[in-house]
Amino acid sequence: MDIGLELPAGTTDVAAAFEWVRANIHAFGGDPSNITAIGQSAGAHQAQALLATRPDLLEKTVLISSPAGFTNPPSSAAKAREDLIAYLPDHATPETASIEASLEAQTKAMVAKPGTLSIWGPTTTIPPGFEKLDGPTDSKQVLIGWTADDGKVFSHLASPETPVSQLSNILTDQVFRGPSIALAKHLREQGHAVTTFELTWAPEDLAFGPTHCIDLPLTFGFEAWSRLSMCLEKDRDEWEARGKRWRQRLSNFVRDGTPFVAEDGIRVL
Repeated sequence: MDIGLELPAGTTDVAAAFEWVRANIHAFGGDPSNITAIGQSAGAHQAQALLATRPDLLEKTVLISSPAGFTNPPSSAAKAREDLIAYLPDHATPETASIEASLEAQTKAMVAKPGTLSIWGPTTTIPPGFEKLDGPTDSKQVLIGWTADDGKVFSHLASPETPVSQLSNILTDQVFRGPSIALAKHLREQGHAVTTFELTWAPEDLAFGPTHCIDLPLTFGFEAWSRLSMCLEKDRDEWEARGKRWRQRLSNFVRDGTPFVAEDGIRVL
């Protein structure tokens, strides 16, 4: 399906995976006419790009804590590549370096820019999903969410010497909440059915509250994320109970498009 948009770098691999699923999922008992992309953080940004460029591959999309307004123009992408290469071993390139060397170089490049939340991402000049399309589009069901303190942990990483409270609300609003609300508005104008929500729950003694990634132990289970500092053993029962309810809500949306409702630490806007 050609909708006149270029796939951002990296999203071509995601699209290829969904093409395979659409072509083969029936052999596993799945329904090729009811495919959902679910992404969190950078994964949500990729799902945005997939929805914007290959909506023919999806019926539903779940975007959680997406930096929805993020753009990475070619000049910034080129500089990020230069920074990465500078920290690679001698004579190594991004194409030849080992995974370990690449990860180490990436970490060093990010540490060298402490005020920057992300120097990596799809090369785009317009945030995925914000493009102005001509003509009608097939209506999709979209669930867009963020956490009440999404930016709090980033405020500490970006400026460790600044009190967290002074930056967290700004980052949450400017990076996650505000752009997500704007994306929802734009998608509704295109004819998509969109529900937006904010996750407000966190364990009582979690210093950063309902911050970025608080949804991951709910989605994948406490045990899978038990090494995270936010997952204390004393809170296991609550994590597991809430996680079961959270996964049921996601499953209901994936199955038949049942939207989230305001309950159980979820605020629907």
